Amino acid sequence: PCTLYNGLCVGECTVPFFSSNATETNSLVCSACSSNCVTCRTENECLSCKQNETLADNKTCVPVPPPTPTPPTTIICHASCQTCNGESASNCTSCPTARYLLNGACYAKCPLPYVGSEKTGQCQPICPDPSK
Repeated sequence: PCTLYNGLCVGECTVPFFSSNATETNSLVCSACSSNCVTCRTENECLSCKQNETLADNKTCVPVPPPTPTPPTTIICHASCQTCNGESASNCTSCPTARYLLNGACYAKCPLPYVGSEKTGQCQPICPDPSK
């Protein structure tokens, strides 16, 4: 059987065309797929879609939905921390009242040679470095 494409007899239609019946001539002709189909079975029944589009249940091409954002994971801080960036006692980023932060850990009393600062909530050297 011959399929007509631009008046020429072709073995089969090439993308983005499909073979259809021309009722007036009772012959097969190559007809164009709808503009959103890459390949199709009929004008509006897509078989494949353009990039960033997906084939819907009704065989039409629709935009790919944006990815669903994943909710941020909640970190459960160690009991000694007020805020943290991990679960261990050495991942504190701030401390509760009357506790002081030093190298990621919270202390009720800062280890020597540090002293707790009520102003900053951190352990600071007892004798500040004079070069700073």
